[in-house]
Amino acid sequence: KRQKKNTICTIILEPLTCGYLDPIKSDEYKTNKLSYISRRNSIIEADKSISNVILETVARWAAMLLGNPKQVFLMNEQYIIKPPHSAGTSQFAWHQDSDYLDPRLQSQSTVACWIALDSVDESNGTIMISDLENPHGEPFPVIVPAGSIVFMSNRLRHKSTGNTSSRFRRVFMPQYSLNPLMSIDNNEKAIGLAIQCTFS
Repeated sequence: KRQKKNTICTIILEPLTCGYLDPIKSDEYKTNKLSYISRRNSIIEADKSISNVILETVARWAAMLLGNPKQVFLMNEQYIIKPPHSAGTSQFAWHQDSDYLDPRLQSQSTVACWIALDSVDESNGTIMISDLENPHGEPFPVIVPAGSIVFMSNRLRHKSTGNTSSRFRRVFMPQYSLNPLMSIDNNEKAIGLAIQCTFS
């Protein structure tokens, strides 16, 4: 008899479509700020501040990094969870976030805001960043306490190591763009989210 082998792997949760909420009736939440806020806030009904953090606090920092302190677009958000002792299945190879976009969109500037929900070190699956001045040199690990934010351009070469520890490694990662990223095949449809965040 063959036994099933338990596989522990990295879990990537798209909070708005992961099945925790009622089924989606329309895609309006992807581009309409009020619809997004309503859907996002229904995940944790007792705490309405998460959408403010995503659309105002973190978005403002991302906008400054993208060179437009007045406006930015939330384009994606996800939780990246590495369970304990999942080293063999919780690694990400070297990449740039722009690699995940259609080649015709890769020149668009985006920034990922990698928010550590747990303290992160080399044993529980941190990210390794390539030296910008010497990309073929020794990469360095990002070791940060819970609550820290690492801002990464979509052109930054990075990877993440597996989780060899007995601790979880949980990260929340909203991503922002200067402009809404629209489908190449359908210019009316955003490739993910396209929530406008404006600041005075």
